[in-house]
Amino acid sequence: MATYGLVTNNFKLFNAKQFKESLTEPANTIYYTFASKSVPFANSDTVITPNNSVAQTYIDVAQEVLFGKRVSNSDVVLMVPRNDWTTNTIYTAYDQNDGNLFDEQFFVVVNETTEYNVFKVLNNNRGIPSTQPPTKADTADDDHYYATSDGYEWKYMYTISTSNWSKFATADFIPVIPNSNVSGNAIAGSIDTVKVESGGSNYDTTYSGNFIDVTVGGNNYLFDLANTASANSDFYNGSVIKIVSGTGSGQTKRIVDYNGTFRRIEIASNTTSLGTLAGPFSPKPDISSQFEITPSVQIYGDGQGFTARALVNTSSSNSIYKIEILSSGNGYSYATANVSGNTGGVSNSAIIRPIISPRGGHGYDAEAELGAHHLCISTTFSNGESNTITTKND
Repeated sequence: MATYGLVTNNFKLFNAKQFKESLTEPANTIYYTFASKSVPFANSDTVITPNNSVAQTYIDVAQEVLFGKRVSNSDVVLMVPRNDWTTNTIYTAYDQNDGNLFDEQFFVVVNETTEYNVFKVLNNNRGIPSTQPPTKADTADDDHYYATSDGYEWKYMYTISTSNWSKFATADFIPVIPNSNVSGNAIAGSIDTVKVESGGSNYDTTYSGNFIDVTVGGNNYLFDLANTASANSDFYNGSVIKIVSGTGSGQTKRIVDYNGTFRRIEIASNTTSLGTLAGPFSPKPDISSQFEITPSVQIYGDGQGFTARALVNTSSSNSIYKIEILSSGNGYSYATANVSGNTGGVSNSAIIRPIISPRGGHGYDAEAELGAHHLCISTTFSNGESNTITTKND
């Protein structure tokens, strides 16, 4: 009977960490790197390939070693494959369901002259080539993600100093240098992106413009739109309205009722059930404020606090092309989502899928998140090592 097993990346990472930890444990193991062989090879153009024979790993070593240097904790680091950011490359976006994630380019390192910065891809704009590199100056340790002009969304992970780069980086691998500020600001169970797997069509509840009246009877929850808005009552029910410029810019509220006769919307006031999408605007927009009405996103899961809106491509059958995250929420271990908006009676609905962060949140454990099961030992023999090594050997 055949049996099958899987040595997971987590198990490999555990073993690598155990080796590194053994250097600092009370009953620590001592490791050395050494130089050996005082006589030339028989053929100087052909150097033997090491193997695991007893002769090479035990007898020859004991006979030929010249000197060694003790390996310290600072000489050992976990490593990940080196993916230099390169323009016009399609990078893989992080996905908790991707079983081949660690074999793909889902993170990059960017040479920013005085340091090297590592970023994880959270959204690759539906699989287009990346043309704008992420930069540390454009984001911060506590940012959940930030977007570049090509539509990619990135999470800053950590920085490699030039000294650590020189000590550890190779043509194929780079070191992982965890950033405690990044890990300290990670949010467990956050949803920082929602993948659009099918855009659907006929999401007609998209409208933008300026308010005609923001003081309807002194009610802070009623706002009048222009006559170009739909004349059908309830048409925008369940959609969200976002102030995109002017007074109150950045705020988003859920529309609970629409009166087509007066082109009047009522925003949600029940903060208990609708959270951040409810309550009055503060500051309140005025008639110069620009707004957008778009479909909302409904989520079902075991976490809390997630809110988002769906962006509509009006030149392509009013399909959904992107989900804009308003609040990432926290505590999700599973979630499903759908787009809520008027589809004109057409059942061709969009298919969207929440992408849940790894354990502890993005940036919480850079070594585990990036698959750092490789290990590098780097020591340097420096001249005579304070006269402990002779420099006069013939």
